[in-house]
Amino acid sequence: MQDTTAYDALINRLFETTLDTAAWEDIPRLLEALAPGVRTQVFGIDSQDRGVNIATGAWGYDPYYADAFTTHYSHQNPWAKSFTTAEIGKPISAGEMYPEADLLRTEFYHDWVRPQEDIRGGGGIILDRTKRTNLLIGGNIRQRDRDRIEADWLALLARLAPLMRHAWTLGRTLATARLERDLLAAQPAVDPTLILLDIERRPGFTNMRGARMLEAGDILRHAPDGRVSFRDDQAQRRLAALSRSRPTPYRAADFLLPGGRGQRVRMSHFDPAGISSPALALMLDISRPGVLVVLSDDRNDLSPRDVAVTLGLTGAEGEVAFALYSGRGTDEIAQARGVGPGTVRNQLKSIFVKTGTGRQSELVSLIAALAR
Repeated sequence: MQDTTAYDALINRLFETTLDTAAWEDIPRLLEALAPGVRTQVFGIDSQDRGVNIATGAWGYDPYYADAFTTHYSHQNPWAKSFTTAEIGKPISAGEMYPEADLLRTEFYHDWVRPQEDIRGGGGIILDRTKRTNLLIGGNIRQRDRDRIEADWLALLARLAPLMRHAWTLGRTLATARLERDLLAAQPAVDPTLILLDIERRPGFTNMRGARMLEAGDILRHAPDGRVSFRDDQAQRRLAALSRSRPTPYRAADFLLPGGRGQRVRMSHFDPAGISSPALALMLDISRPGVLVVLSDDRNDLSPRDVAVTLGLTGAEGEVAFALYSGRGTDEIAQARGVGPGTVRNQLKSIFVKTGTGRQSELVSLIAALAR
């Protein structure tokens, strides 16, 4: 079943995938060269809805049925449930995934499997599993060829599994470093925390700081359903609003986290459509649009707007409070703003009420806490 030249070509291409994730699209074709009669595929299954998350590559299928599977039949696939719970690195046959007698009674079989020359045979293998997705390599075999080639197909997968898993893991390590580099290049802050959430606010990619922050749970926390939320109510409302809104590069949030943590939060929509290959999106677990959350230590970057937003003041009150914090007196603030001292004193009274402070020194201490 195995040809030395074809085997060498597959191994060489696997090594190339570590630097070029798009090379995974060639793996099904190269697998078929080693296993004639097997229609092969590399794809991801969403572990939450049992549907195909990303089709990375396929070979030997009728294009019509390949498209129909991605758009419709993936969610009817009875093999998927067993695939997503199978042992990583261990081949599993189609018959082990789902009882054949039950398969023959499904719409999936009658509308997708049987019209393609009854490709109910075959099997596959899980190469990688994340919290959300599973990376699989699978193959379908015509029923009349099943006894002749299915066992050889599963044996080939068992032989190749360590090499394919190593290539995928190494590729993901390098891709993660490249993605973090690209995201950091777009950030004004130094050494920020990066967390990518999908539209349901479940985490995908994080850098090391992001992983530690999620584990600590003091600023962001995991709900029982896996969703991430801010502990601060105001920050959470902004995250929820951004998650629900239509993705656009122009919608974002930028604010200082209340509570004196000195953390600036920047949130914006993230569109994985710009990812260079389906394999890369699957590798980094960022196949869906979502929200990029960036937190940075901006303790020395406090602004009047930060003071106003954080303390619930008007824009003018924020400027007055910030000026007071910066060491200016009432008369100096009035002169700089072009108003009378009485106006500034009235604004300070309103600020005291809103902030629960009773004098200027208390207000200055409160703002100083924001900057620490």
